[in-house]
Amino acid sequence: MEYIILPIIVGIITLIIVFIFIAKWSGRHKEFINDAESIKVGMTKEEVLSIMGSPTTTEQDENKTILIWEKSQWKGIQNGGTVTRGIKVVFVENKVISISNKNLDKSTFW
Repeated sequence: MEYIILPIIVGIITLIIVFIFIAKWSGRHKEFINDAESIKVGMTKEEVLSIMGSPTTTEQDENKTILIWEKSQWKGIQNGGTVTRGIKVVFVENKVISISNKNLDKSTFW
């Protein structure tokens, strides 16, 4: 009987640790989504950078500055593989004039 209980306890503890890890991991993506959704037209570049942090990509086009933030999450083979979420913010004279996003509506959990 003693030999059966120990593997069961180890298995339960392992499942709890895995569940906590997955919950925290998906939380980072929820934070990214919430931050991205808080960006509004008319905000300054400094306000956006204080919310989103450093961009993944920066592009300069004539009088426009384009900042792009992306975050990838492995969802598993059965759930579509890797999901990349992103937000693209266009600035003119350091003010947001356009916001577009990609996959912000995708679930952060399996």
